[in-house]
Amino acid sequence: MRQARSSFRTSVPIPALAAVTLAALGLVEHASAQSVPGFTVETFATPPFPQLLAFGADGVLYAGRDDNPGGSADPTFVTRITADGVSLPFGLQAIADPDAVVVDTTGMVSGIANAVLVGGLVTNPGPGRVSIIAPDGAVSTLVEALEYGNISELKIDQDQRLLFVSVSGNAVFAGDPGEMPSFLCATAASPIYLAIAPDGRIFTSSNSGIVAVNAADGTVINSSFVLFQGRASIEFAEGGGFGNGLLALESNSGILYSVSDEGTKTEIGTGFEGCDDLAIGPCGEVYLSCRLEGKVLRISGPPTPDLDGNGSVDGADLGLLLGTWGSNDCAADLNQDGVVDGADLGALLGAWGTPVC
Repeated sequence: MRQARSSFRTSVPIPALAAVTLAALGLVEHASAQSVPGFTVETFATPPFPQLLAFGADGVLYAGRDDNPGGSADPTFVTRITADGVSLPFGLQAIADPDAVVVDTTGMVSGIANAVLVGGLVTNPGPGRVSIIAPDGAVSTLVEALEYGNISELKIDQDQRLLFVSVSGNAVFAGDPGEMPSFLCATAASPIYLAIAPDGRIFTSSNSGIVAVNAADGTVINSSFVLFQGRASIEFAEGGGFGNGLLALESNSGILYSVSDEGTKTEIGTGFEGCDDLAIGPCGEVYLSCRLEGKVLRISGPPTPDLDGNGSVDGADLGLLLGTWGSNDCAADLNQDGVVDGADLGALLGAWGTPVC
C-alpha cells in the first residue's frame, strides 16, 4: 500500500536560484524557473550534498552523499529524510564514498529487513564496496571486490537480485541473494545511473548521455536506446500524473523528459540544471537531488483516477481503489480528504473510460 502524502509544503513554483558559481565546480546557474506545467515544484528537504536517492517501504527517503564538487572517497554519512522533510545523518559510523543507496525491504539481500545498502569506492583508485546500515544504525560490509571499482547506482530487482553499475568497470554487476555480484553485461563508458523496468529489463545511463537496454539476463536489447546531451538520471514513473514510462533528467540542460517505449523524448519540465538524481515517491511524485545546492525537490500533481498509470480510467483502477477502501492511501484519495471513500469512488466513476494525459 502506498503511504499517506506529507502535508509539508513551501512556495510554488520555486523560483530559480541566482547563485553564480564556477563552472569548473560543476554548478550551473539556473536560467529559468523550475517548472513542470500542471505540477507543483517545491523544496522537500535540505540535506547536505545529496547524491543518489532511494525510498524505503515506509516512505522514508535516503540520500547518498558527496561533499566534494569533484568527487571524493572520503568517509561521511548518508542522510535519512523523513516524510515531513527532516534530514538527519544515518548510521553509527561514516562510510567511504557513500554515493549510492537502496533499501533492502525484504532483507533477502542483506539478511536484515529494511537495511540500507550503500555503494561506493573504498579508496580511489581501489575496490568497490557495498555496505549495510541496519535499522539500528550498525554498519557492516556486504560485499567488496577490486573489480567493482567505483560503484554507482544500486537496485534490487523483482527477483531480489542486487544490481549495480561500475563507473570505472563500464559494467553492470548482479548477484542473487547470498551470492557475490558478478559481471552481468557491459555498458557504455562511465555508467552512472541504473533503472529496472516493470518487466525486468535493465536500463543504464552513461556519463556521455547514452541510455542502453539489456534483458534481465544481460542480453543486449538496444545499446543506444536514447541519447542525451551529457549525463541523465533515469527512473520509471509510478503514476502520480507521470504515467508509468521512463523519466529522464538531463543535468546540463535541466530538462525533465518522458521517454516513450520507442525512445522518443518529450520535454515535460525545465529549470533543473545541476540536479543529480531522480527517485519516485510513495504516491508517484518525482524527487530530485540537487547536490551542490544542498536540497531535494519534489514534483507532484493532484491525484489522478488513472491509478495504474496506463493512460485510461478502467476496471483495473476501480480494483485498486476498492483495495484501499477506508485507508488514507494517497494515490486513491482523489479528493485529498484523508480517507478513501465514496467521494473518491464517485470521482473515479465520473472519469470512467476517459483517456488520461
